[in-house]
Amino acid sequence: DTLEERYKASFPTLVGLGRADSEGIPLGNSPVAEVSPDHYRIICEACFGYLWNQPNLTFEQRSLATMSALVVLRRDRNLKGHLLSGLDVGFSPAQLSEIMLQLLFYVGAPMSNTAIRVLQEVFEERGIKIDPIRAFDTTEDPEALYQRGLATRREIMWDSAEADLANGDDVDQAWDRYEVEYLWGSVWPRPGLTRQQRVLCTL
Repeated sequence: DTLEERYKASFPTLVGLGRADSEGIPLGNSPVAEVSPDHYRIICEACFGYLWNQPNLTFEQRSLATMSALVVLRRDRNLKGHLLSGLDVGFSPAQLSEIMLQLLFYVGAPMSNTAIRVLQEVFEERGIKIDPIRAFDTTEDPEALYQRGLATRREIMWDSAEADLANGDDVDQAWDRYEVEYLWGSVWPRPGLTRQQRVLCTL
């Protein structure tokens, strides 16, 4: 294919991301296009025309991976654009909220909370009133939470994590208990995202 064909292949991608007009013409990033038109052209051609059209990942999966990466990198302005696109791709408001919760123990509460605030701006801009998923049972026996967490972790990680901590000290054991209860027992089994989506989000 030619470079022009790659560039034109970006048009359907940008339409799918909600970044094109009714004629299917990209809306563009006017500051970037004005200051550095080659920069804009290469992004459209190489990123949206070439990479986004590669096989093996679906359009939704690429959107999920992009949103997750932008949370980790604290690229808040870019994140807002891709959260808007996430809605256009087909993610529900509750699913977008779940992505932030899935990342909580991997990126830390400050970064996850910041992403939630960006998400709130997106909802306000779109006039969306979210009905969040409420699945955390505050009356659950911590031991039941722990056992569910162990089962979930074995399913995802096999027994590697348990083997690593088998000879750990008291601090290691306490941290393991905390992680198993809250990450593996509370977050990973939640509804809203499939197991595959949670794995991709975490990666």
